[in-house]
Amino acid sequence: MSLSKEDAAEVSKMKELAALFSIVVCTCSLTFPQTHATKSKLRQGAARTDASNKSSSTVALSLSSVVKDHRGGVWITGTAFLLAGLMVNDRNGIVRPVVVPDVKIIRDPIFVTAEIGWMNGRQYLYRTIDGGLSWQKRWISGVSKIGTIHFGDSQNGWVGGSSGEIYRTTDGGQTWKRAELPFKYEIKQIQFVDLLHGWAIGFSLISTQKTMRALFRSNDGGETWQVMSNGDADEKGSVESFFFLDEQNGWGIEGWQHNIIRTQDGGNTWTIQEVYPKNSWNLVFFQDDLHGWAIGHGIAHTSDGGATWNYQVDPETSHAYFEGITFIDEKHGWAVGSDKVLRTEDGGETWRPLPEDWKRLLPSFHSLNSQSKERRQR
Repeated sequence: MSLSKEDAAEVSKMKELAALFSIVVCTCSLTFPQTHATKSKLRQGAARTDASNKSSSTVALSLSSVVKDHRGGVWITGTAFLLAGLMVNDRNGIVRPVVVPDVKIIRDPIFVTAEIGWMNGRQYLYRTIDGGLSWQKRWISGVSKIGTIHFGDSQNGWVGGSSGEIYRTTDGGQTWKRAELPFKYEIKQIQFVDLLHGWAIGFSLISTQKTMRALFRSNDGGETWQVMSNGDADEKGSVESFFFLDEQNGWGIEGWQHNIIRTQDGGNTWTIQEVYPKNSWNLVFFQDDLHGWAIGHGIAHTSDGGATWNYQVDPETSHAYFEGITFIDEKHGWAVGSDKVLRTEDGGETWRPLPEDWKRLLPSFHSLNSQSKERRQR
């Protein structure tokens, strides 16, 4: 069975982490219109950062996302020792880890209330009704592999499959209705800004050197989907990720050169807003129509809707690649890399590493490994 481009990258990443952990055990015994683009050069040194210190952790953890917990904090998620899902709650300066043994990697976590949340287990959905302390497996008939999930509230949610299908629930996951997309692409991202208007990105690995990517839009809650773009993922016109504030205004990363792009007509047309001069952007997050952040090799910020950007964490000094970011208000935000978590209390003027004392509360590798073997033998 062939792997998708994203799955292959994930497997490679997991192998690297496994190799790193084995070393630790041995040593420690354990067609964008360029003419309409607004290009501005990133200003360096515009904000102070305390993010240059590399993580001193020798624990084989991998973190990939961060979401609001609806209690004034966030959930940081990923995997522990490649054996169990890891959730780290950071609220009011108190950091608490939770290990989810039945799920190796926590993907697409989303909390719609302080108690109700969902995550993607690839073959199954998982739902919590107690704020992430326990998770129940949910099955969607006909789904061989789940690409991504999105929930707007406790009742309305969408799931993207691996063969060009999107499912919608209006009763909190009790029943699901299937919608077919024009292409048999695996759905990578879904976002709805209300119960009617949403977007999705799908991809298909054609060969080892070519991937097709398409952007879809729905105006009827996911009943039907319109193709906004479809083409080579590494050429002009490819939208790799997006973030919409409303049905017209959105930002994203394009697949050609990983620049920041913007749309003001719901995704019909996009313009390059910022050319990245050093490496590549990963995704964008906007708190409102003026204040936003872009992450990848470093963190950049805009306070004018993207007309200008400045580094808050410069890639040449941080040496970190960030995969997730969120703000719970205009001041308090978190950025997550594989082995690094930064947080800010001043809108990103200063980013500081999350203290790592919480790692002492984690079960040992040997404990989790034994539990994993016991479950497989049952």
